Order: sequence, then C-alpha cells, then structure tokens
Amino acid sequence: MTSIFQLTDTQTPNLQKLSVKLETVMGEIASLKSSQEARAQALQGKHTKQSINDCIISSIHKYTILQNDLTLFYETIKKTGDNKELSFIASIKCEHKIQQALIGLGKSGNVFTVKGKFRYNARIQSDSHKCDILGTCVVPDGQVLVADKNNRKVKLLDQLYQVVSHWSATDIPWDICLITPSEVAVVVMSNVWSNTGAVQFITVNQNKLVPGKKHHLPHEC
Repeated sequence: MTSIFQLTDTQTPNLQKLSVKLETVMGEIASLKSSQEARAQALQGKHTKQSINDCIISSIHKYTILQNDLTLFYETIKKTGDNKELSFIASIKCEHKIQQALIGLGKSGNVFTVKGKFRYNARIQSDSHKCDILGTCVVPDGQVLVADKNNRKVKLLDQLYQVVSHWSATDIPWDICLITPSEVAVVVMSNVWSNTGAVQFITVNQNKLVPGKKHHLPHEC
C-alpha cells in the first residue's frame, strides 16, 4: 500500500509550470467573460429575445465561477510553500479543475457521454440531518467516498452504493479527492465562516475508513 508520503518522495509536482498553465486558462476565461459582458452591455435597451439574454447571463455566470475557482487554486499553490504533501494534493486538484475549465471552454479533447442518472440513499441511522454531499471520489475497486457536510461525515459506499463504513469528523468536510489507490484527502473547515481549514488524510482499508495525518492551514480551503 503506497501512502502519499511515499509518493511525494518520487513524484514532485512542477508548481511553476502549473502556475503558468493556470494563468493561460484564466486569461482565456477573462477574455471570454469580457466579450460576453460587452455583448450584454450592447444589447441593453434593445428588444431581443429573452432566451438570448438568458444565454449571455448564463455564460457570464459560468465564466465567473470558473475564474473564481481557478484564482483560488492559483493562490493556494503559492501558499503551499515547501510542504510536499500539500503541494502534491494541490497539483492533483488543480489539474482536475483546469480540465473542468477546458471542458467548459469547449477545448477538451475528451468526449463524455452521459449513460444514465440514478439516485441513491447515503443516509445512515446515526445521521441527524438531511445529507448534503459536497464532494465525491471513486477508488479503483469501484467503491465511492462521499463528503456529507450536514452530518459531518465521510462515508464509504460499496459497488451497489450502500454505505458500508463512515468516519465522523469534528469539522465540516467540504471536498474530497483520491491521492493514491487507497488514500484520500478531505478538506475540512470548523464552520462555514472560518478563514482557516485543514486537510485530513483517510485510508480505505478492508471496507473501513482509517483517519491518518491532519494538516492545518492558515487560510480557508
């Protein structure tokens, strides 16, 4: 079983190259957003179809979200400093976010086809609130981990999407990503107004969630 601490000894992310990549994509998004805002300005006061206006507003909103997300990752990468584990996690999440941005810009070489949509119940007996899943990831054997904000839990679902294990957090789990075939990193915050956060490492071992190291951060995640 390979842990993140072993991986960082052999895999060092090129944060400078990643920053340049981020800047390029952010520049393209800013250009497209400005173009749409100018278009919206030009159409003000004119009689145009509501569907056209809605489309422009939707595009501006999409570009704003992408811009904010990428800016956050750009600032996070600069703050990781010499922390190899956090740099490794940030690089993985950043590459994923860049890929999402490229898909949003219609520049991804990948083609995705939605085969179906299904709803599953992730609620367990000890839950006090309605589930609010903010993040998910899939481990190689097909099991799924979900971050349940409202109940402050990370839950492990089997291949039939039944909850087989969970880990109760004292903080709120906001997002989750796979960093090795058997280990995930969970972003946690003490509350929704907190300006600091942490990364909690969890290992999946024989259908059990085993918490590991926790890195506290001087900024929000």
